[in-house]
Amino acid sequence: MFTLEGIAYNCLIRNFQTLMDDSKSRKRLFSATIPPIIAEKVLHQINEYYLGVPPNILKHFTKNNTILKDIAINGRRIKGITLMQFLRGHNLNSAALINFNLIRVEKWIKYLKVSTLKQLSLEGSCFLDRIVVQEENHHEQGGEETKRLNMELLQTKPPSYKGLGFKCLVQLSLANTDINDVHFLHFTKDCPQLRHLNISSTNITDLRLLEKFQNLESLDCSYPNSTNVYDTYLALLKLKSLKVLDISKSDRIGYGALILRYKGPNEKGSSTSTKTSKSKEKDWHLSDFLNNAMWENMTHFNLSGNWSRPIKSISNFINNHKKLEFFGLDGCRVDERKVNALIRNGKVLEQLTNFSKDKIENAIMRMKCPELQNRYSESFVENLKIPRIYGNLNYDNMIKDILQEKKLDICEVMAHQLNAMKHTAFLYHDATKIFGSCFLVIDSIDISESEYFLSILKSCSQIFINHSNKSFRDKNIHHLLNIFTKYYKYIHMMFDVGDFFSGLFDVENANSSDSFGGSLAEFLHVLDKEKLTEDNWSDLCDDLTRMCDWTYSHYHSALEKEVYGIIEYCEDKFSWEFDHYNFFEPTESDEDYY
Repeated sequence: MFTLEGIAYNCLIRNFQTLMDDSKSRKRLFSATIPPIIAEKVLHQINEYYLGVPPNILKHFTKNNTILKDIAINGRRIKGITLMQFLRGHNLNSAALINFNLIRVEKWIKYLKVSTLKQLSLEGSCFLDRIVVQEENHHEQGGEETKRLNMELLQTKPPSYKGLGFKCLVQLSLANTDINDVHFLHFTKDCPQLRHLNISSTNITDLRLLEKFQNLESLDCSYPNSTNVYDTYLALLKLKSLKVLDISKSDRIGYGALILRYKGPNEKGSSTSTKTSKSKEKDWHLSDFLNNAMWENMTHFNLSGNWSRPIKSISNFINNHKKLEFFGLDGCRVDERKVNALIRNGKVLEQLTNFSKDKIENAIMRMKCPELQNRYSESFVENLKIPRIYGNLNYDNMIKDILQEKKLDICEVMAHQLNAMKHTAFLYHDATKIFGSCFLVIDSIDISESEYFLSILKSCSQIFINHSNKSFRDKNIHHLLNIFTKYYKYIHMMFDVGDFFSGLFDVENANSSDSFGGSLAEFLHVLDKEKLTEDNWSDLCDDLTRMCDWTYSHYHSALEKEVYGIIEYCEDKFSWEFDHYNFFEPTESDEDYY
C-alpha cells in the first residue's frame, strides 16, 4: 500500500521544519533551484498534511528557490500581508488560494502574476471590509434598501483591481466568499475566455453581471446568501453555451413560492429575449424559467432544494434538452409517473435523478469545477437512505446490511467527498451534517478492501486533527474514534499519534455515555504504549485532566479501566503524580444525573 516514494515524501513532510531549522540541511536543500515538479509536490503535501501551509515553511517557497507553475494553499494560517509576497515571480498556470479570510483579496492579489493563469480558486477568501460585511448582514432583509446601502458603502471605498488582466483564465471559483456585485464586476472585468464559474454561497445578487460570459459552460450559483438574486435568474437564459448549471438552494431557508423578477429589455444594461417578454417589467415564476430554457448542450441541471416544481414545466425542460444526463431534484417529492407521462424523448425521470456511483463518476469526469463535483458527492451521501431508527438495538447492524453491498462504490465517493471538503470543513452551512453522514458510513463498512482506503483514512485524520470546533467534535467523535481504532496501525504510519491527543477529552455533549465512552476506551486500548514518546504521553495526560470537568453521564467502566492503566503506566515510567486529580468521581453538577 505504501510506495517507497510515498514513504520518502511522508518522512520529508513530517520533518520539513526540523530540516529547515538546521542550517546545513537548509543550505544543502536550497543550494540549487529546486525543480518545479518537486517543489510543487512538496508544497502540496505540506498543505495537505497540515490543511494549510505554516508561515515558517511557506517563506521558503519564493522565486529565489524555485519557480512554481501550480499551487494549492489553504490560507487559514496566514495572517500578515508580507508573507503573501511569496507569490511574486511565479509563472502560475493554476492557483487554488482558499481560506485567505484574514487578509482582503484586494490587498494581495497584485502579487499574483495573472497573465498566464488559467485556473483560479479563491474559495472561502475575504473580499470586503469588516464594516461592509456587518452592515450587509444587519440589513439582510432590506430589499432595495439593502442594495442602496451596499452601493453607498462601497462607493466610499471602491475596489481596486488594477492590472488584473485575466486574459487566459478559463476557470474561476469564488464560492463561499463575501464577494458582492460591485467587487465581482471589477474583479471579472477582463475574463473573456471564462468557461467555468462558481459563485455559490456568495453575496452576489445580480446575475445579469454574467451575461458577458458567453463562453460559460459550467455555472454554480447555488445556495445564495440573499434572496435578492432570484430577481435576476432569467438572465441565465442568455448563457447559451451552458452544459452544467446548479441553482440548488438551502432547505433551511423558507423562500416559499418565489417569484422571479427580471428587469425588462428597455432597462439600461440589460436585455432578454423570451417567448413572452412584452413589457418592461414582469413577474416570472419558476415554470416560466423552465419553459423558456433552451440550452442545446445542457447535460447536468441541478434544481435541488425547496423550489416549487411544476410537473408540466419539468417535463417540458427534459423534452427540450435531449443531451440531459442529470436533473437534480433532491429535497422535494415529485410524482414521477405524471412527469414520465409527459416526457416525449425516451428519458425516464428516475434515471435522470439517480445519485448512483456511475452518476458520480460521470459528473466528476465531465465537471471541471471541484466544487460542482462535490455537490454531487454530498447528494450521493444523503441519498444512501440510511435509516434513522433511534433506540433500536439493531441500528448499527441494519446500517451495515444496507451499505455492505455497495461498500467499494461508497468508498470511492467517500474519498472524493472528504478530499474535497476537508480544507473548507466549516465554510459549508451543513458541514457537520455532511461529515456526520460520511463518518457514520465509513464506520459501518470495511474500507480496507478499497483502493481508496488510505485516502479516506488520511482525510478523516486530518479533519479530526486540524478542526477543533467543539460542536463538530461532539457530533462526530464517536464514529471517528471507531475508525481510528480499527485502522490504528495504518494511521500510526502516516501521522504522529500525539497529534490526536489534543482535545481528545475536550467534549461537552458527546453522543451518548455508552457510545462515546466505549469508543474512547477502545481507542486508548490499541495505543502502542512503548512506541509513544514522553512528549506524546505528556500531551495525552495534559488532555486527560479535562475529564475532571466531565459530568458523570460520560462514565464508562471500560474507559475507567483504560484511564487508570495510563495513569499507572506514566507514574511508573516517568514518576508523574496524579493524586490531586479526581477522575470518575461525581461532582456537584452531577446531582441531577442521580
